[in-house]
Amino acid sequence: RLEASEAGALLLRTELERHKLDSDTLMRSEAGRSSELSSASADLEQAREALKERERRLEASALAILQLEAQLTRMQEAKGRIEDGLTARCERAEARMKAAQDALGEAGTRW
Repeated sequence: RLEASEAGALLLRTELERHKLDSDTLMRSEAGRSSELSSASADLEQAREALKERERRLEASALAILQLEAQLTRMQEAKGRIEDGLTARCERAEARMKAAQDALGEAGTRW
């Protein structure tokens, strides 16, 4: 009976050691997963911050493009006004030149 009890106790000790090893292995595994989760969470936060920064840069670029387009429009309008003004000045100068030529022609026929 004593031998059976000792054998049973040895079997229980062996079973207890196996459960303890399993428990230690499981705890190390969970600690590793926790560490991986923490690292993944930090990576995710960095990615979110990088995305926010890229969104801010994209918005700034879009605003700069709109400003450049508005400036281009103003410059094209100014160019149009300058061209219109030069055309009008050329037309007036041509008209004065024709009038002067006509006056010169009249003066030449009178002499």
